[in-house]
Amino acid sequence: MAPDEARRRLSTAAAVLTVLLPLGCIALAYMADRRLAEVGRPDLQQMGGAGVAFLGAIVSASLVAAFLLIRRPGHPIGWCFAGLAAAVSLPAATQGYGLLGLVADPSGSHPGAAAAAVIASSMFVWWFVAIGLICLLTPTGRYLSTRWAWCGRLLWGSGGVWFVTIVLMPVNFEAPLDAVQNPWGVAGLESIGPLRTLAAVLNNLLALAAFASLVVRYRRAVGEERRQLLWLGVLVIPVPVLAAVTFGAARTGNDAVLNLAAAGLVCVFPIGVGLAVAKTRLYDVDRILSRAVSYLLLSAVLAGTYAGTVLLVGQGFGGARDGSTISVALATLAVAVLAKPAHRSLQDAVDKRFSRRRYDALQVVRAHVVAPDPSTSVEQVLRDALHAPELSVSYWVQERAAWVTGDGRPAPTAAYAL
Repeated sequence: MAPDEARRRLSTAAAVLTVLLPLGCIALAYMADRRLAEVGRPDLQQMGGAGVAFLGAIVSASLVAAFLLIRRPGHPIGWCFAGLAAAVSLPAATQGYGLLGLVADPSGSHPGAAAAAVIASSMFVWWFVAIGLICLLTPTGRYLSTRWAWCGRLLWGSGGVWFVTIVLMPVNFEAPLDAVQNPWGVAGLESIGPLRTLAAVLNNLLALAAFASLVVRYRRAVGEERRQLLWLGVLVIPVPVLAAVTFGAARTGNDAVLNLAAAGLVCVFPIGVGLAVAKTRLYDVDRILSRAVSYLLLSAVLAGTYAGTVLLVGQGFGGARDGSTISVALATLAVAVLAKPAHRSLQDAVDKRFSRRRYDALQVVRAHVVAPDPSTSVEQVLRDALHAPELSVSYWVQERAAWVTGDGRPAPTAAYAL
């Protein structure tokens, strides 16, 4: 069997497993939750409430992993996401079972509950490792340099030390298993606590450095690689909104909104990386990015204008009758008047930053529209705007059933139709 065919089959098998393993873990988690309710401990259920975000992370990571393993079988990011999906899925299945056998029903009828608790309490280490490696290797699958390669190796090494010290330290678990001691703990290893702390701190710092590597890579990238990285920018734009919604929902106690916003936060990163690595051709990605940023800024400006107008006008009318109606009406009018010019200004500012070529082209065209030069043809304006001296414009004449140039002669080609 050819190496490429063997690799393709291995990746396909891994993709199927990456989908089936999370599905099985989710099913086991729900079965454990059902059993916890039956024994009178619904407070220990894992898949309700904040579990929505957990579930979102599992589904997002596993689907992106399967997609990349099939679409780009030789790319390491697919394997990294497969590892992340496994690291997130296994605690979902084992946490509930451990709680059931060690807390809710400690009768000894649930073999392996202690081992399940160990897995649930330690697998989070590999989340940091997998996410860090994904950042270091996106989108090319190669490290930026030898130094960044050492960052990846140290990420692996510190993660391994952190994981082993968690598994082997003879201490109690964290709440709600704080009354249960680690059954895999080795007596006499209490002194490795500082090593565990050092490995954890180093691993977290390396994970932050891995995030920073995306910025460094973008600044160095040119051409297609830079456009690939822009997909991360498109998907990151909703993050501030989702973070604000999450914070507001947490402060007000709105669990439904909190869970949905948190799920959105953990889902956008895998989707952005998947689009970047797969080189999805939906593009103009820079135009998508500039539009998303401008509409986000516009929404913030209009919301601030509306709220400020309502507040100021409401204070001006004091407690007058119909004051609230007048303030709402004036705020709506202010937003309607401001919307179009604000959008134009914001779009120009964003295009100047994210889509400079388009911005410069539009400036040339707008200048001609505002002050047309009779000696300059539309064709020449477009050539200047697009920096394409060979560009030609032809027009379809229905009566002649032919393409013609601006002076009416037959056109050899029809690159652009107006």
